[in-house]
Amino acid sequence: TKTMNAKLDVKFDQEMKTDVKKWLYADKELIKLFPKKLTHTEKVDLNPKKWNPGKLSNALAVLVRAELQLFAQRIGDIKKTAGETQSPKERNKTIAAIKQAVKSAESEISDKCSEALDDLASGKGEAKAGLAILKKVMSKVKGLEPAKVFSEPLDAAISSAKAIKDVDKKGGKVEAAQAVAKKGVVSAITSLSSTGKELQKASKYLQDNGKKLAKSDLGPLAAFGKKITDKKVLGPLQALDSDINKLEAELTTFAKDLKAGAIDAAQAESFRSNFDKLKGQLNSAGTALKTLKSLETDYKAVEKHLK
Repeated sequence: TKTMNAKLDVKFDQEMKTDVKKWLYADKELIKLFPKKLTHTEKVDLNPKKWNPGKLSNALAVLVRAELQLFAQRIGDIKKTAGETQSPKERNKTIAAIKQAVKSAESEISDKCSEALDDLASGKGEAKAGLAILKKVMSKVKGLEPAKVFSEPLDAAISSAKAIKDVDKKGGKVEAAQAVAKKGVVSAITSLSSTGKELQKASKYLQDNGKKLAKSDLGPLAAFGKKITDKKVLGPLQALDSDINKLEAELTTFAKDLKAGAIDAAQAESFRSNFDKLKGQLNSAGTALKTLKSLETDYKAVEKHLK
């Protein structure tokens, strides 16, 4: 690590509306109540390969945007209360309110910067960001029924392909059957998106970040990363990833051919057969979901450590 200067330097009015700015700059007494810039300076030890003073300054400016917006809102509210004309007593209230708003903004911004820099120096900042994504994904897969991940889209696709084959064999209107099949395949793709793709996102996140987490300086985070990269965990996740891709590719091809009106009985039967073979992959969703849920205890331990 290298000691570097983290400096925030932002205009106090950058989030204020035009009418509020005009009001302030037109009043020489009020504008003097504001600092030219809102600043925060702190020395921090960070990895020089990842950070430098310029990057830190930019990151802090983005970080405090919410505080600047709140500050702008407070000054806007003071302007509304002040109105066009004020008695000396009301004027004093306006000045006191602005002084308090400036004081609050400076304090809130400094606290936000200090906390973020502490997290960054300890490695918690990156870990928190990563775990926030994982938490979101884990919450989505929690209520999934593994059997439905493959069975629902496959059942819809198989029914669609079978409908075309049956109508064509009986000499009926294939166009009508294709129209029904299009709805079926759209339903299948939608089902896959709301179940399998969510499970795949969680799986991919863990695969992509396991090695990175394992190298963390934070013990619990490193242990969590090592567990993810273990074959017992990684194997089921990779199998699910592959199976979802196969099903998605087959559904997409089926949908394209349907759209082009290029499916007869023989082609429909070929698709039906391919979808039927993919039923062999049904178990991978259950195994992957079970694997993800087994990581939940470890994940919670890491989350607790980062608080």
